[in-house]
Order: sequence, then structure tokens, then C-alpha cells
Amino acid sequence: MPSGIATADSLDRLVNGDAWRLDMLRRLNAIRESNGLRLLQMDDRLNRAAQLHSDDMAARDFFDHKTPDGARMTDRADAFGYNWRRLLENIAAGQRDVQQAITGWMNSPDHRAAILDEAVNDAGMGYAFRDRDGGSVTMSHYWTLLVGAE
Repeated sequence: MPSGIATADSLDRLVNGDAWRLDMLRRLNAIRESNGLRLLQMDDRLNRAAQLHSDDMAARDFFDHKTPDGARMTDRADAFGYNWRRLLENIAAGQRDVQQAITGWMNSPDHRAAILDEAVNDAGMGYAFRDRDGGSVTMSHYWTLLVGAE
């Protein structure tokens, strides 16, 4: 694991467990349902692609849809075998929990549009935590949401 990434058991369960993903999916689907849209289904390939991006942003200390090496969301989805015909990505940094990340996205027109896109039906999420000051209380949280359709 790259230096600077938290490895405590509680964070490992948060990052690698599905409880937070299920919570995020439930909240996103409540929003979609209230807007008359079909519900999203969790897709493991998109989860892995989104997790890769969140881990990478935390490890290499950047915040962008494109990695420093030039990889884009489509490259990540392709790498995990997701044969997308539509693919959208939301990222966030600094939000400490699922609700804060979703609230931030819903308050941004472009991010909101991705969540409410009627053509998508799959979702994958990634989260990574980075202790930026070697143990101090200054921490960063990186979130990635991929929504798509095959």
C-alpha cells in the first residue's frame, strides 16, 4: 500500500467493505426515484474502477478526472471489462461521509446531471482516505462515482 494511505482496521473495513457503498447506492436511488428515474444497480467492475481512481488520487495527491499519466474514466472502466455505451464520473475530495459527498454533487449542476442521467443504470463507487500530515488531524477523503450503461 502506498505511503500516506491509512491502514487502520476501521478504515480498511470502511474502504474495502460494502456498507458505505450500499448506503451511497441507497441514497442515490432515493434521489433518482424521487425524480421518476429507474434505480441504479451496483456493478463490481465499476466499483473496482472507481476504487482504483480514489486510491490513486489519495496516493499521488491529485484531484482530477484524468490521472497524471493521462488515464481517463473510460480507460479505468475498460481495464475492468465494463463495456460502456454511456459512462459518467463524479469525484469529490474533503467530504467526510457519504451524505456530504452526495450533497456536494447534487449542489453542482454537472454532477447532479450525472446522478440524474436517465440513460444510466449501473453504478460503482470508490473511497480513499489519506492522512496528509503524518498523523495530524488534517485528513483528505477522496470519492469517485461512476455511473454507466452497457
